[in-house]
Amino acid sequence: MLLAFFAAPAYSAGYSNWSVPSYVELVNDGALISGYFGDPHGCGQAGFIFVRDTNSKFKEIVAMAYSALISGRELKFYSSSCTQVIAHWSGNVINVSQEGQSVTMR
Repeated sequence: MLLAFFAAPAYSAGYSNWSVPSYVELVNDGALISGYFGDPHGCGQAGFIFVRDTNSKFKEIVAMAYSALISGRELKFYSSSCTQVIAHWSGNVINVSQEGQSVTMR
């Protein structure tokens, strides 16, 4: 029981690591942002954050990602869900920054 308690946070929502993006790619239905972000929601594929183009802050988040990429600044994302990005990622399950979730640059 105690082991289950400590293992549960690995699969709960959380913040990514601070990381400078290594690339930003527009893919089916959104943007895929790569960096050493870790796997904040335990989706199984570390280092990628997906932002849906239906997110009301999509343009602002992508602009932040490009700005961080160019200037070498770090981003941190909050993720509480997973998705498959099929475009050319073979359906790997990755973290999603959902509507209203925090994206921070420093």
